[in-house]
Amino acid sequence: MTMKTSCHLICIALLLASDLESAEETAAPKLSMSNLSGVPTPLEEYGLSIGDITVTRVINPLGQLKKGSPVMLARRIQNITNPWAELTPGTAIVVDGQKAVIRQIKPDTAPKNRGENLSVTVTAEEISGTQMTLQWQQELHDLNSPETREARKQAITLVKKDLRVGSHLILENERVVITERTLSNPKNSTIDSDLKLSIKYQASSGPGELTGSPSTSEVVTDSAWIFRKNDGAQLANKTVQLISWELKNFRKNDGDDGHLPRLSVLHRSRGSIAQLQLHKQDQVKATAKFEQAGHSHTHIFTWNQKTDNKGLSLWRMEPGVDVYAEVFRVNDTNIDFKVTPEALLAANRKTANIQSNEALLTTLVKKGVITEAEAEEMREKVNQDIDTSPLTPGNVDSESLKNQIKALEGIIKSDASKTIKLDAKRQAVIYLARFYEHSAVSHNALANEYLARAGIQLDRARILERHAWANSEKLKLIRNELIRRREVLPAMDKPAPSRAEDTKIEQELIIKLDKDLKAFKTQIQDESGDAGSSPSLKKEHDDFLRKTTGQISAANKFRENAKDYRLKAEKLQTKIKQDFSYSLQFWTEYIHRTEGLAGDERLSESGVSGNIPPPDPYIPEILLRQAWIYRQIGRPKLALNTYYSVLTAATQQRVDNLTRFGRIVLVARSQIANTYYEDADPLELKSYISAIDLYERLLKSKQEEINTNLIELKLLRSLFKADENSRLKLHKLKLKRIRLKQTPSPTTKDISRNVDGELNQIKSEIDKLDKIRQDYWRKMEKHALAFIDRTAESGTLISHHHTGEVRYYQIMAYNALGQYQHVWQSMEVLLENQSTPNDQRDAWAAARVRVVIDIANRLFSNGKILMKNDPPRVVLYDDGKEIQKIPEWRRNLESALVYYNWALQNDPSYRSQILIRQQMGFCHHRLSSDNDLTLKEQSIHEEDARAHYAFILRLCGMHPSDIINNPTIRVIRDLTRIRLQNLNLEIKRKEKTRPQQNPPS
Repeated sequence: MTMKTSCHLICIALLLASDLESAEETAAPKLSMSNLSGVPTPLEEYGLSIGDITVTRVINPLGQLKKGSPVMLARRIQNITNPWAELTPGTAIVVDGQKAVIRQIKPDTAPKNRGENLSVTVTAEEISGTQMTLQWQQELHDLNSPETREARKQAITLVKKDLRVGSHLILENERVVITERTLSNPKNSTIDSDLKLSIKYQASSGPGELTGSPSTSEVVTDSAWIFRKNDGAQLANKTVQLISWELKNFRKNDGDDGHLPRLSVLHRSRGSIAQLQLHKQDQVKATAKFEQAGHSHTHIFTWNQKTDNKGLSLWRMEPGVDVYAEVFRVNDTNIDFKVTPEALLAANRKTANIQSNEALLTTLVKKGVITEAEAEEMREKVNQDIDTSPLTPGNVDSESLKNQIKALEGIIKSDASKTIKLDAKRQAVIYLARFYEHSAVSHNALANEYLARAGIQLDRARILERHAWANSEKLKLIRNELIRRREVLPAMDKPAPSRAEDTKIEQELIIKLDKDLKAFKTQIQDESGDAGSSPSLKKEHDDFLRKTTGQISAANKFRENAKDYRLKAEKLQTKIKQDFSYSLQFWTEYIHRTEGLAGDERLSESGVSGNIPPPDPYIPEILLRQAWIYRQIGRPKLALNTYYSVLTAATQQRVDNLTRFGRIVLVARSQIANTYYEDADPLELKSYISAIDLYERLLKSKQEEINTNLIELKLLRSLFKADENSRLKLHKLKLKRIRLKQTPSPTTKDISRNVDGELNQIKSEIDKLDKIRQDYWRKMEKHALAFIDRTAESGTLISHHHTGEVRYYQIMAYNALGQYQHVWQSMEVLLENQSTPNDQRDAWAAARVRVVIDIANRLFSNGKILMKNDPPRVVLYDDGKEIQKIPEWRRNLESALVYYNWALQNDPSYRSQILIRQQMGFCHHRLSSDNDLTLKEQSIHEEDARAHYAFILRLCGMHPSDIINNPTIRVIRDLTRIRLQNLNLEIKRKEKTRPQQNPPS
């Protein structure tokens, strides 16, 4: 053994107890700030705290998650329900307290049918190298067969306990996998007969759904459960069986067999948040979908917010059917660390040896075999060969920190050796750095929680404002109708008090509200004008006035609440930055002292005089943490410099754990690419060019632990952004060229300016940008095709979720490269709703709207350009006969209107409704100037343009606070007001000049 520092054993209880799986099973970590650190050893295999950078434990769901957030589910399973999902090669298991890794499962796929007398055999290997074989036997449990009363109770209990997402069922002699499960008791009943079961499953023939409820019958011939299909038809008896698996045989190659061990499976899977809902202000329900064998499994997690004895807010996740489950937020989707047997075994053997040696020394001291001093001397010898230990303390709250620092201070003040004292200082610096880092992350999550609550309050305010707007519009219609009838208008200064039902309303689409308003207008105009109808109108007037006033008042309160939450979040920013800064200072302190930059205050000894100590193995990881903090506080340039320092420091290490340092380097490379892409100025082209290059390098490396789909998706997004920035830059250059060409020739020689030289330079830059854009389009086409081909084969969740977006990039590339046949073929695939997986309809819908709006905008732009020139004519045919010749620009604008109208129906967002209607107004306004149209057709387009402009102005009154804070919509409102005025003047002028039509005879 070589002489190295011995403080690791002194602090082993502090550092290793919670973050490394020992030879004994440890308790499940709790949801608190103390467990902010990343995935523990059995899941990240090597105990590195870079888990904090790639994933972070969810301690505050409202502050850390949102729809679309990538997550990882970590579970501890004891009852096996699907060995092909839960016992895959590389999965970590704990057998009688000993860590092992699964190497093989036979058979490697599940049968499609019942599989009589089916068993699976698993080969695993302990950390010590001992091989073991475990055999599970399939057991079938009837769920809807005639049973006795006691057997029916057992069948109900079995479903509650063992039927979970991923379980296998035999359904009408076919093996299916449960992909979603909901088991509930209405009105919080605890009676089994009130249970309601709803499941979705995946069969070889496709997905299906089933509902079930326990039978209340006492007849022996009745079944325990009654199952029904979607159409309500009840399944026949003896058609549903739940499969469970029992461990039957266990054998080690060292001869130790004959007993059935205690066993836990440490399982993980990746997915994304499909829905996040806040209930009763202190409960969050998250629906997440996880990839599994070509289809998605849906899990529902529930967190409740509690307050501890110190008044601190804590979120606790409700226990599920698993022994232990934890959700992690994935920070770096580029990396998916594989649980490889070799890596897991190599990373944990040393840890197991350390902890078993410590347990032995403790036992010897207690029995009086050796003294504490002798044990301490042995600990020094044992730990001379230790290279690294994880930096993640188990309990990094303020109270625990004080106790740990106090213990370390005791060592420093004692008569311990200089080596022990220096290492105590080192551990103190590490604890302080991690404490402030975790404190900042915790406060940042709280700030995000406040912002999420502010968003919820704003959404509620907007729902009320939308209804108030509709009611106020109806109020105007009633008053206009009363004026038409020459009735006395009711007063508006004293509305009746608001009722509870006035504010208990749900979201309504603007399209639907518009249709309701048109129907209401027709309704009141069709009513007779006799005395009997006026009181009815006046009563409706009072109702709408009451509702409008009450809804606006309630909306204002919600907006005030949102403002308060935002102020709370802003106040936390100082604390967050301060804690991150303290953490950076302590990490820097550690590096400076370790590297000998602080004179005699180094945290290690050089040993023999003139002998240079090896590089500290913590340095690359600490630099990685510093770079991550720089990104959190908005300093991307410093982050990039530090990430490159990680690569340099890693190459200087005396590496004896290739897995560890290889993954540090991989995280650094991935984070550099992400920093260029995610933290770039949206208008800065250079950052996207760097991101493209780095993502391409990651793809070419073909490393096992990179997520190819996600990296290729980010590469496509970077290419699209780079192309957009290049297009804007190109547009500016062309405008500059036009201005230069229009510059009048000087009467005297202009020495200070060479216009021809500037024009040549601009032409050179334009040619260069055109060439670069061609390269972007070819790369977009190539990578989009590769993504679609690969994911179509795998059928993974992530592929379905993003294929719609990728097809958008593919269509844009085809269009730019002039491959129009491919454009329409790809659009047909994208717009075909039947081609979309059910659980991905929302994701694809967003891509469809994006494509349709983009195509509509291009058609509109082409139409505008063609209008300025002598437009070519397009011949229209019907059954081979020429029927009409229309201008090309008109066909473009009419086609754009078709697409805009589709987008209007499918994009319900407030901003989009305004922007799309503006474009439709532009189209109609331009079409009204087509002299080939009849006067009636021109008039129709004028009225349509006027209607869209007027509706935009009315919509801008729906959310006045949002308009004030949105410069884009505010400018649209002001310009639309001017356009409407000009259009009205234009219509009046045309009406005066148009020939008067003769009245009918």
